[in-house]
Amino acid sequence: YTINTNSNGVATLIIHAADPGNPRGYIDGQVYGLAYQLGAQPPTVGQISNPSQILNFLVFNAYAVPENPTWIRDMYPIFLQYAQLYPVMRRIVDLSNFSSVMQHIQILKNVFSVPMTNPNYMPVTRDLSKAKQQMIVKWLNNPIYMDLGDRNQLMMALQTAIELEHATIPVYLTALYSIKPNANTEAAALIRSVVIEEMLHMALVCNILISIGGSPAIGQPGFIPNYPGALPGGVRPDLVVELKRATIEHIRDCFLSIEMPEEMLKERLRKLSPRHGTTPTSNYTIGWFYDQIAQSLATLSGIPVADGGINFGNPDKQLSTWKETGKIYVVTSLQDAIKAINEIKAQGEGSATTPTDGDAEFAHYYKFSEIVEGRKLVKTATGWAYTGPVIPFDLAGVYPMIDNPSRVNYPAGSRAALLSAEFAETYQALLNALNTTFNGTPNNIKTAIGTMYSLALIADQLMQTPSGLQPGTNAGPQFVIPVPAA
Repeated sequence: YTINTNSNGVATLIIHAADPGNPRGYIDGQVYGLAYQLGAQPPTVGQISNPSQILNFLVFNAYAVPENPTWIRDMYPIFLQYAQLYPVMRRIVDLSNFSSVMQHIQILKNVFSVPMTNPNYMPVTRDLSKAKQQMIVKWLNNPIYMDLGDRNQLMMALQTAIELEHATIPVYLTALYSIKPNANTEAAALIRSVVIEEMLHMALVCNILISIGGSPAIGQPGFIPNYPGALPGGVRPDLVVELKRATIEHIRDCFLSIEMPEEMLKERLRKLSPRHGTTPTSNYTIGWFYDQIAQSLATLSGIPVADGGINFGNPDKQLSTWKETGKIYVVTSLQDAIKAINEIKAQGEGSATTPTDGDAEFAHYYKFSEIVEGRKLVKTATGWAYTGPVIPFDLAGVYPMIDNPSRVNYPAGSRAALLSAEFAETYQALLNALNTTFNGTPNNIKTAIGTMYSLALIADQLMQTPSGLQPGTNAGPQFVIPVPAA
């Protein structure tokens, strides 16, 4: 293309661009370079390397600002990218966490609204189209988590719930694996029972999603969270979840925090942050999250499918048998879905006043409390008390596993590195088996169960293998997507 200057040496070039379609994926738009040179002949491709002879254009994706933007559909995909690109910001605000964003919403309103010349301007907004910036400001002025009447957003929330239930399993499994054979048997049995029930919760959410026509996605990149890190779903910004060996301190500080009953947690947050009073920033608990899903299920079940509502069905694709504690529900009605959600909430946290769930088992919070208190929880004349038989816990019966092994680089070629890679591959095989199970082949659960046993055998070897890093520490499992061989 050739253009001529006017008598003042100025040329006007008009550039037209179509929607690039987000080829970079992880960030908005695409950058294009246009090389030029003086003379009658245009430069050939690759001929120009001098940056002063290349015009760069940032072409943004086409984007229509929604009338009512929501966190789960519109905000989270954008904010998650920036949370990952700029992890240093998490010390101030975790953009990937809904509750953290809500706690800092006034600051965010300011930095996303001021012009570029303002010193409080947020530089990362230069990477966003004007339309997306408008959407963010619009949402910040009316922060909605999800549209309860939107079928697609309900499916997104259920997928997040699957990831949330899964996120606790590596935490509890790591502690369970760290307990030596025939040591701390009662504590190990309690932790194992919680792991089994978390697997049930994951299965129940999968059944709900399948029943309304969705397809659970298990094991894809991003499914396994980073440890240490926050829980999926944008809940509990006060909690950092870590992979550590079983100790009273870890069970008290991490496990009890994850499973804390909703009313108990709200009271604790009010005491820690009295200035918040009863404002919504203290209400974004796991129980609140499931209440949003239940409300959406109820709303959409009253709308014809042709108008964007839901039907419940697909029983042949759902898991229907469960031989451990708890009850699996094949979801064919709203009532079944609500029963499944109530099973999850009751087993997980119970309540501040009732330690048992509907199956006469203690809720997870109280099971872990028995380990911390060192005694069984028993019924008394005035309520419940940790005055039952002693539950001993001896730290000598726990392997000295290195903290957060998912972030550890073991010495190349070492036994720890080889076993760690084998564990990651086997865990991926487990997730793949579960993905097959919940995508039309429920009988494949037998394969998943068999893989679980293989996983435990590898973990046992890992726990007895020196890490090769910090003196006196052993290796531990890495819950990560395996890195392909070069």
